[in-house]
Amino acid sequence: MWLTTRTKASKTGEVTPEQCHRLGVELAQKMWRDKYQVLVATHFNTGTLHNHFVLQPVCLWDGKKYDCNKREYYRMRQLSDEMCRREGLTVIESPGRRAPRQIYFAEKNGEPTKYNLMREAIDEALSCSCNEAEFETALRQLGYRVYLGFNVKYATIVRSAQSVGHGFIGSAKNTTDRQFLRDSTKICNMTD
Repeated sequence: MWLTTRTKASKTGEVTPEQCHRLGVELAQKMWRDKYQVLVATHFNTGTLHNHFVLQPVCLWDGKKYDCNKREYYRMRQLSDEMCRREGLTVIESPGRRAPRQIYFAEKNGEPTKYNLMREAIDEALSCSCNEAEFETALRQLGYRVYLGFNVKYATIVRSAQSVGHGFIGSAKNTTDRQFLRDSTKICNMTD
């Protein structure tokens, strides 16, 4: 017997453990009805209440194996979103790419990462800049370079090799929206 695991998370402080578990059991019933044996475990080990679904993937009645695929993932997400809307809970409308687990926990614990160091440098450069040229100069003094071409949608901010040290190979690239550079008011888009 092998098991399939799925998770469903809630925003921190938004639900009680009982409500989270009740929603998890309801989701399991809607997803797998009485065809599969499912264990719903609710816990708080990552700072948010969430459910794990451990599924015995062989149907009790006809012996067919559950096909755990993308279609089922999106069906689970749709059912979960419907239940969250009904309960007045937060629903992520456009889930994007998540930060890698190591970076997520490092930032959560307040440890420096190339991303939050770059954000701090951008904030500092913005605070003392009135235009794009001053912004670029300020970032250069903080050890970053800005590449912005006419046919480029986003400016690329790169940690310069001199500020990293000898033997630095490659660069940590992040982008920020061109309008942000012109207005010097907000960060519109920053991805790696």
